[in-house]
Amino acid sequence: MLGVLAVIPLSFVFVFVLDGRSELAVRAGIFAGLVFLGGGGLCFVRSPGARGFGIGLMTGWALLSITTAGVCTGLQKFIL
Repeated sequence: MLGVLAVIPLSFVFVFVLDGRSELAVRAGIFAGLVFLGGGGLCFVRSPGARGFGIGLMTGWALLSITTAGVCTGLQKFIL
């Protein structure tokens, strides 16, 4: 559960704070890479808490992408 909740502040850092400083694909790639490499790496740790956090990171990214249509994860431009 904690991993799912940790994705939300990470999305603000990578997508909204870096809004005008880099391309959308670069931000989305860095964020997805961090989440899936970090979460995947934590899945191979023997600690059950670390495994749960890693799976939570990856699940949280997917849920946030689905529920916000990719806006909060950098998959789609922020349109107002």
